[in-house]
Amino acid sequence: MIFTQPAPTYILGLGLGSTGSANRNCILICGSFFVNGQLDLGLNSYIHIKKGTFYFYFSFLCDIISRMSELTKQDILDMEKEIQERIALRKELSDEVIEARSHGDLSENAEYHEARRSKGKNESRIRYLKKLIRFGKVIEEDKTPGVVSYFDKVTLLFEDDDEEEVFVISTEVRIDATKRIISKVSPLGAAIFGKKIGDRVLVNVSDDVKYYVVIKDIQKANGNQTVDIPINKY
Repeated sequence: MIFTQPAPTYILGLGLGSTGSANRNCILICGSFFVNGQLDLGLNSYIHIKKGTFYFYFSFLCDIISRMSELTKQDILDMEKEIQERIALRKELSDEVIEARSHGDLSENAEYHEARRSKGKNESRIRYLKKLIRFGKVIEEDKTPGVVSYFDKVTLLFEDDDEEEVFVISTEVRIDATKRIISKVSPLGAAIFGKKIGDRVLVNVSDDVKYYVVIKDIQKANGNQTVDIPINKY
């Protein structure tokens, strides 16, 4: 379950999720913003403050985050493909701005302002993806049997509740906490990454929240596993 925050509150890098039990809520670091009270998984997104029309593009945050990002070769290929698709959209989006501008008083022209926003979002996304590719660290997926690595399906036993759940640890451009696809830097992801079947692991969420999981099974990722998880959009 994803909780929302009232606008214009935003949180960088936090998604709050239940791991399947009413009495066990854990924090999943998933590189997200709360935008207009809704969870946004784009990381490059803008914040819309309701007291006026203000959009802040966090290019400086993108620089910081991208320097820490580990990426697979498939991540880069998918991002390069999206960049080319968005570059191809530039003329269409520019034409829409020109067309909307011709409709009259710009202060009353909602179509014009929406066209400009769409054009700006497209350019922001292109810049963000380019920065990820430029500064990201390319890694190889570990195929060692029985060891948790990127894109493996990991079955965990949560000792407190005696419940089993399946998680996937993804690179930060593909995470989706609602589908149990979590980041390596999340408390749970950091705890189990590199561990083996049978390991009992302490997950340290905070000074006050800790719990144990046991790694019951690891299904190693096949060649198509990355492709099956899409790159995060806005």
